[in-house]
Amino acid sequence: MSALACGGDGRSEAEAKASELPAASPSSPSKLAPDPIELAFVGCDGLFVESPSVVVCARRPGTRAKILAGSGVVMDAFRPDLDDGLGRIWEVEEGPSVVTRTLRSASGAVARVELREVSLAYLDAILGDGVVTEPREAALLNCARAVREVYRGGPQALERLSEPVLGELADHGEVGCRGRLYAIAAHAGLNGATMDLEGAGVALEALEALAAERVHGAEVRFDRDYYGAQLEQRLGKLDEPVEGFTRARIAAGRTWMHRRYVSALAMEATALARLGRFAEARELRAKALDERSLSTLPENLRPTVFNTLAWVQILEREEVPSEPEPQALLRRAKSAALTNSSRGRARLNAAVAAAQSGRYDEARGELEAMTEAERGTLSAHDLVFVELTQARIKAGGGGGFAAARVHLERAETLASLGRENEDSLRVLLTRAELEVLAGRSEDARGSYARATAVSDALASSIAPDAGRSLFASSHSRAVAQHAALALADDQREEALCTVLGARARHLRGLAAGRRSLDEAGVEARTRGRARALLLEHAERRERLATELADAWALSAEEFAAFERRAKDEGEALDALEREVMSLLEGEGEPWRCEAVRSSSRTGSAALLTMFPRELDALGRRPGWRFFFARGDAVTVFEVEDGAAEAMADRALGWLVEAGQLDELEAITVIPTGVFVDVDFHARPLSPRKGRSSPRWRYGLGLGASEGSRPDASRGAVVLAGDPDGLAEAPREIAAVRERLGALELSVEGSWTLGAEATPLLLHYSGHGSYGGLVGWDSALLVAPGREVDARGLVAYGRAPAIAVLGACDAGTSDPRAIDGGMNMATAFLLAGARMVIAPRDPVDDSLAREFAELLYARLPAEALEEGPEAVEAALSAALSAIQRQDPRFAKWRAWVP
Repeated sequence: MSALACGGDGRSEAEAKASELPAASPSSPSKLAPDPIELAFVGCDGLFVESPSVVVCARRPGTRAKILAGSGVVMDAFRPDLDDGLGRIWEVEEGPSVVTRTLRSASGAVARVELREVSLAYLDAILGDGVVTEPREAALLNCARAVREVYRGGPQALERLSEPVLGELADHGEVGCRGRLYAIAAHAGLNGATMDLEGAGVALEALEALAAERVHGAEVRFDRDYYGAQLEQRLGKLDEPVEGFTRARIAAGRTWMHRRYVSALAMEATALARLGRFAEARELRAKALDERSLSTLPENLRPTVFNTLAWVQILEREEVPSEPEPQALLRRAKSAALTNSSRGRARLNAAVAAAQSGRYDEARGELEAMTEAERGTLSAHDLVFVELTQARIKAGGGGGFAAARVHLERAETLASLGRENEDSLRVLLTRAELEVLAGRSEDARGSYARATAVSDALASSIAPDAGRSLFASSHSRAVAQHAALALADDQREEALCTVLGARARHLRGLAAGRRSLDEAGVEARTRGRARALLLEHAERRERLATELADAWALSAEEFAAFERRAKDEGEALDALEREVMSLLEGEGEPWRCEAVRSSSRTGSAALLTMFPRELDALGRRPGWRFFFARGDAVTVFEVEDGAAEAMADRALGWLVEAGQLDELEAITVIPTGVFVDVDFHARPLSPRKGRSSPRWRYGLGLGASEGSRPDASRGAVVLAGDPDGLAEAPREIAAVRERLGALELSVEGSWTLGAEATPLLLHYSGHGSYGGLVGWDSALLVAPGREVDARGLVAYGRAPAIAVLGACDAGTSDPRAIDGGMNMATAFLLAGARMVIAPRDPVDDSLAREFAELLYARLPAEALEEGPEAVEAALSAALSAIQRQDPRFAKWRAWVP
């Protein structure tokens, strides 16, 4: 329901429409309507708009080509000597679009023309009349004729093309035309009546080969990225398509390929919505629906764009029912529909949207109005939603769950046969939703549990830095409903574990303590490959750092070349880190609720977390549900919606009044969503008289690990980052080194990601940065031009036992993500640290120095003798004491797994 084809709604109908255009030939002016003038081009990749009033034939810088105008006049034109990516290219395509431009030749002649999209029948007429004699021009038109055959026959037709045709194209260097031919083959394999993914892959490899030559047109780059992203979608990938569609959109925008730009916008929005990145999808949807964007679209593509963008809204409303319906878009899709395919999709989308809002008669009417021909254009994926919509109609329209079950089982079968985990997840969530309506609580809990397993598999397939956390966050509606059902059945422990798992399960494979590098934990082949990649990463990273240090001596031209090379190398290093994470996290132990819960089983410690409540009848969220676990008891209470800090105050006030904090020594808060920004330890508590405030820690929800990790040494590393602009940082480093030395710790001044030995303690003072999608580009600037970034830290998985980070934003979180996303504190924990103390906001360097001095002054030598657990407890207690005495240090937190 969201695939955009380069030819619009169906190739056979687009061809039929194109063939209705008058066949014409420049040698036969009588075949052309005298007014307006119809323009054809021969030997051009496109028409280059030098300015709003000047159009020239686009071929190669500095070369000439012929433009054939309807009057039969041959006009010389040339493309200015500009880079391929600059300027506008007007693309000839099929359909009724007409744009008026002034054509100016090299000799100064000016002609006012209407650029009509030229049909393939016209090209046949040109060849048939024998007016083209130049081999280069004949090859171009032969390629256009071959494109038609590939449209009709798919990738297999590409294989049947004669070698002389492709040879002529290669000899004459018509890469733009060849690229178009391969793009059409890829499109046909991906979107044709008979899908041929293998053939599409072969065509995309050919496009990639052209792209590597670096002499192709912008269209080739666009098609490579656009159809490559479509192939990733067809293969069930969630994150890779976003990157491809984004590159395609940027390429089309830079070269003013308007139709392709809007197509890529719509598809990128869909890919983002599938990942649960709804805010970004909404932004792109608005850009695609801008009237300036729509005015560039041919009529045959508009319904496909409207249907695609409507589907983006439908996906969001599955998770957030209060979002606006796509009624306006669906009306436009229906009115613009020219083919059975676009009409069928518009009717199905309208039925799904109506059923979402409980308008079952309207949904039934849309499905019944669908003709057999329209239904015949629907894919297996579409048919899953036909059945789910029918199930909702039956359940909500009085037929009951028994009537809905037939359609649910059909949908589950279709999803299973299609190997589509996304569809399977949607089936299970819909089934659970209808079981809830039917009062089948136990069955619904079972369906939600099955959906959790499928959702976990999907989340694990998403690269952590591509929005895995946001994908997990997008399914919070189902988690809230599952927890509510468990509570209704008085299963409080199950409800607690449900919300804790939603916050942490997708992180488990990244945690070093859950993926061992020893013989017992990972197969030798996987372990060896990961180790080899890490070594390669370290060597290349060091070479890049060395080159960067010497870059000051380069000339401007040399530096520009180095900058391009360094950027490419940086992207390659990021790719290596992702590959290592992908290899290792698959070997991790499963997430266990008891690993998180165990620390609160004693009466002196407790766990506090929270989760949004289930939606009300109007699709609104009435508030949050707090879970407080102490000993074997789980207390659950609700707080009305409001500002995060106000809700936290009400929750803590309730706990104080209920005596839940009495005689409590420590609380671990596992914050979710908007509460990741709330400093619970700094809220104005009123403990009962004679009771001291408990120590506060913040957890990821992973808990203690059963995996074996290397024992930390007794040494410490005091690491000085780039001191630029941090006048107090050197004083902080000196004070910490002196104090730790007095405690008889061996203190080093350097540390590398790949070091075999992990220190007991690392103290860092320097610049920190927070950035990227939900924080995945965060880093510590350990030296001028050298960073320790979150990706590398997680990939290497060899963090010190305890880290104290005197760096801005080291603990900053993103409230859009259920887990707060990534930051350097989280990265250290996932890399194996037991505890990280770090500020969650920017901090002044003088305040950071003062904090470090006070913290280590409270670290007793006995704790160092006892080991990491004792040091962790001592520093946690020191932090709490410092914060109780001076609120200036409230920004620091103690984080644990």
